[in-house]
Amino acid sequence: MDIQKVNNAAHPFFDEFWQVYNDSFPQEEKRNVLQQTEIFSKPEYSLDIYLEEGALKGFLAYWSFPNFIFIEHLAITKSGQGKGLGNIILSDFINEHDLPIILEIEHPKDETCVRRLRFYERVGFKNNTYRHYQPAFIKGNAPLSLTILSYPNPISEKLYLGFCKLQQEIVMNHEN
Repeated sequence: MDIQKVNNAAHPFFDEFWQVYNDSFPQEEKRNVLQQTEIFSKPEYSLDIYLEEGALKGFLAYWSFPNFIFIEHLAITKSGQGKGLGNIILSDFINEHDLPIILEIEHPKDETCVRRLRFYERVGFKNNTYRHYQPAFIKGNAPLSLTILSYPNPISEKLYLGFCKLQQEIVMNHEN
C-alpha cells in the first residue's frame, strides 16, 4: 500500500478524501471544509492517505505532540472495508511511533460502536476510565462525550490532562 501526505486542499486526492471523511463520521465529529483547509497550516497535524493500485483505500489524520500522538480520524473506503486494511494501517502506524497513541471513539452503545471498540482492542488499544468530553468542532456547539483509548497502555492522569489542554487549544483552536 502506498502512503501519501496531504498538506492542502489542492492535493489530487483531497476531494476523494473529503468524500470518505464526510461519509464516515457524524457531523458533530468532523470539521467543515474551511476548518480542514486551515488545519493544514498547523505543524502538529498530518493527513496520510493510503492508496492501492492508485485508488484511495483509507486515511489516517493525526496530531503529533512531544508526549503523545492523537489519532483524530481513521477511515477505510467502503470498497476497502472487510479486508483487514484498517488493521494493517493502524498496526503499521503503531510500529512507526514510540510515543503513546490516544484516540477517541463513541461509547459502545450499539453494535457498530461495540465492533469499533473490539477492533481497537484487538490492535492493542486500552480503554481509559476518564470522563471525556471532546470540545465541539464548531464553537458554541455542545462538547461530545467520548471514550478514550490509548496504546500501548492506559494513560496517566497527567498525560490525559495534557491531552485535553492541547486538544482544546491546538486541535480545536479554542481558547480557555
